[in-house]
Amino acid sequence: MLIASRFGFSRAAFASLWLVSGILVCSGCGDSGAPPAIKKPTSVGKVHGKLTFKGEAVPAGSSIWFYASPESGFIPVSAMTQADGTYAAADVPAGQCKVRIGVPGPGPDTTPENMPADPGFPAKYLRETTSGETVDVKAGADVEYNLDMKAE
Repeated sequence: MLIASRFGFSRAAFASLWLVSGILVCSGCGDSGAPPAIKKPTSVGKVHGKLTFKGEAVPAGSSIWFYASPESGFIPVSAMTQADGTYAAADVPAGQCKVRIGVPGPGPDTTPENMPADPGFPAKYLRETTSGETVDVKAGADVEYNLDMKAE
């Protein structure tokens, strides 16, 4: 403890100084390549409605997906359809959302790439980038959004 006494520090003060220094040095440590945390929207709304193709309800278990802008960092929100084609989605990020439709598939790993060859409606609706559908979700509101898909 020659250094501590030389500068007028007690042993306890010197130990505290080392502890604080260690914390400051290690606070910059960590995995800088870690993926960013998924954000939860603070401003959300609800969306409900009915999905049809040529006026007929889509099969029960189909889904509708709402995608906020990619820069928002929010994960997509989905809702399953009932036998009459109706659905209700909660906690949809407020703002303009792109829409896509999913069909019942073999399991949770079903993606547009491994869906059935004939989903029962035009394939353009399977992707939010090609569906051409959007909905403006209002914060705190329950927006009605009905979609009658058209043949290509």
